[in-house]
Amino acid sequence: MSQSPVPTPVPLPRPLRTARVILWIQAVCIGLLTVLQFAAIAERQAHNQEVGGFNSFAVVDNILVFVLALTAALFVAKRRFGRTLALVVEALGALNGILNLVNGATAGIVEIGFAVGVASLLLNPQVTLWYKETITGPAHN
Repeated sequence: MSQSPVPTPVPLPRPLRTARVILWIQAVCIGLLTVLQFAAIAERQAHNQEVGGFNSFAVVDNILVFVLALTAALFVAKRRFGRTLALVVEALGALNGILNLVNGATAGIVEIGFAVGVASLLLNPQVTLWYKETITGPAHN
């Protein structure tokens, strides 16, 4: 009985590895920010102060952390839609950064920088080829 050869996995291209690391860094940073926001909300509530929309913002951050972590994990699983999901998340991050800038928060520049950086890495030709070869097999000439 002959056994079919075990396919060797195609290694992740460097731009994709870098994008994945940045996504994890973003997820951790946003997670830490969310913890700080919940602490601030709890402190305000302990002093009978209004929290208003501040509470909703913390919930949205938790969802964003989950989406970022899921996106980074999808790269390892080699799912093509992982890149699309990451690009959507980064587009939303850029939009949030623009809104922060309009409202006077210069930290929006960092969000925009992350979004542009990750998007340019994910749209790199090496990454596109990797997704094609990983999902549909090697390119045929």
